[in-house]
Amino acid sequence: GELYRFAHVADELRYSEDKAMQNLYGRISTLLSRDPFSYETGFDWGQIFGNEGTIDIFQLKSYQLNIQKVLIEFLLWDLYQYATRTGSEAKPLPVVLDEVQNLDFSGFSPAVKILREGRKFGLSGIFATQSLDSIRGNDAEAIYNAAEQLHFLPPDSQVAVIARLATSNPNDRKEVETSLKKLRKGEALVYGPVQLEDG
Repeated sequence: GELYRFAHVADELRYSEDKAMQNLYGRISTLLSRDPFSYETGFDWGQIFGNEGTIDIFQLKSYQLNIQKVLIEFLLWDLYQYATRTGSEAKPLPVVLDEVQNLDFSGFSPAVKILREGRKFGLSGIFATQSLDSIRGNDAEAIYNAAEQLHFLPPDSQVAVIARLATSNPNDRKEVETSLKKLRKGEALVYGPVQLEDG
């Protein structure tokens, strides 16, 4: 019930007669022993997405990479559920995710759900990565669902892919490829809706 904690999960797995449960304990014991959750105070995403103009940073660098991934998944699933219950397009819930190539991009992962369905619940994701090639998962192409894309000097292997996204005209594509290869520090190709001066 309400009092169930990671310590209980650890005990159930560790002392189970089932070898698979014991193996699972071995794989996630680091997470279970460093229980990152606070049970004393209630957490509310509404406090994070208030009107105070503050930025909250969830820094997980003190955890091993595999534990970081698990914690990010927990947070994103919880945030996604919060957004489906309370979010709306009228009140954006901006989320910045760095190093997204480390996230799960399989079919029903929270990152893919945010990219495909998040807008209707107000989720506004800013996903950053060094290389689109490094995003893995059977739905990695969901990253292209981003309405607004900024491409800084991409690796040569990505130039043709980005150019195909930007235009279907083969003549324009060569021009885009050339522009991408000539980008200097601080310059980017912006792909998506742009509001002009006349509105």
